[in-house]
Amino acid sequence: MARLWDVATTLLSTVAAAFDGTDRPPSVAYVADGQITLDFGAEDALVVTFDRLRPGLAGVGAAGGHIDHATILTGEFSIYVLRWAPVPDDQGNGPTTAEMHVAARIMLDDTLLVATTVLTGFANGTFLGTCGDASFLDSTPVGPQGGFEGSRFRIAATL
Repeated sequence: MARLWDVATTLLSTVAAAFDGTDRPPSVAYVADGQITLDFGAEDALVVTFDRLRPGLAGVGAAGGHIDHATILTGEFSIYVLRWAPVPDDQGNGPTTAEMHVAARIMLDDTLLVATTVLTGFANGTFLGTCGDASFLDSTPVGPQGGFEGSRFRIAATL
């Protein structure tokens, strides 16, 4: 059985390595317990959060569906990539269309990099060494909140 920490750190190190091959690696990367802290003054961040642990059944056990040897545990994790978002300036002037266009392009490129890295990790066994099975749940945009925007990529890993 994989430990939650092992899955989270494997996700973080693999995605961080993929960003290292680009011209825009996040300046901060860390594992969090569901709470993202953005008050460190960084320009951007890669964060893996542990979201929840849920039970499931591998098959019908002798106890008729109660927790027994057939119960499996699935950890849910999110991978966030957060960047500065264009926001109104001190005079209240909103960002230009060009600034919003560039920010959207960066966010979409980040989302695709995370998705292809994680899904390739499922396919080639990078993550299956630390978890029994893994599946993609969803990917959604995040923000802009507090001057940050980005994406959230969620997976479920059977421990």
